[in-house]
Amino acid sequence: MRVVKDAEERRNEILDVAERLFCAKGFDNASTNDILKEIGIARGTLYYHFKSKEDILDLIERKKGKETEENEENKKVCSKITSFCCRLLFLNCLLVNPPRCIETFRCESGFLRQRQRAGVPWR
Repeated sequence: MRVVKDAEERRNEILDVAERLFCAKGFDNASTNDILKEIGIARGTLYYHFKSKEDILDLIERKKGKETEENEENKKVCSKITSFCCRLLFLNCLLVNPPRCIETFRCESGFLRQRQRAGVPWR
């Protein structure tokens, strides 16, 4: 029985199955027939969405590269947010109880220096 899917959904399904098969069997050992059997689609459907097996691999690699870039950008943003929150907490502490805050900061500064040496931003 034929299952009709949205073009974007079908395309992503082909990419996901192909990626899994390429990882399991290797690119050279995984055939387009393997992809077709796994999904249950006709050869024409595969070639409607992709020019070749190499085209599928190229799109998988670009997708992974984009995900890696997004993850790196998210890490940078999280680091900046964490730093900003730490500053706000310190300023709030200074407003509420300056002597205790300064003493706490002296105790924590050793910890902060260790983080800085390890390459973890704290500013």
